[in-house]
Amino acid sequence: MVFGVGNVGLAAIAAARSDGAGRIIAVDPNAGRHTLALDFGADEALTPAEASAEALRGKLGGGADICLDTTDRPQVLRAAVDILAPRGVAGLIGGSPLGTEVPLDMTHLLFGRTVRGILQGDSRPKDFVPKLIELHRRGGFPIDKLVRTYPLAEINRAIEDMEAGRVVKPVIVMQERDA
Repeated sequence: MVFGVGNVGLAAIAAARSDGAGRIIAVDPNAGRHTLALDFGADEALTPAEASAEALRGKLGGGADICLDTTDRPQVLRAAVDILAPRGVAGLIGGSPLGTEVPLDMTHLLFGRTVRGILQGDSRPKDFVPKLIELHRRGGFPIDKLVRTYPLAEINRAIEDMEAGRVVKPVIVMQERDA
């Protein structure tokens, strides 16, 4: 499961699909990003209201093996841990403000569940970037669906499109002045 379908969450979905992951479920409150999650390889995209721990544990036959939280919200990390199957791993990718804490059910962790932080995808750029480029060449990482350019005059539209989930990474292009 991937919580948060921004650029990091979408990259995680594409990487998981590329590595042969089983069922991939994306969770994001912005329904506009659900189509992107499916385009990047998710099998299903849900809103947080549809992704209760009890319902998903039943749907997944006991819980998820891996949950990634890219949101930096304590309540989302808690939900990710709650959905884990025994011996499952929850990875924290989002960067919360220093000192942010999350309450966890300690008994739930006793069944071999793990929570770990992930920095820079735990990858080595000299190995990872070529793999990402190859994944893009094979059509498994449609970066063109992540990025859209806007002229400076349309900066407000860029923000609106991002908030509505129509674009993940709006790039503002400054026009060059004539010499």
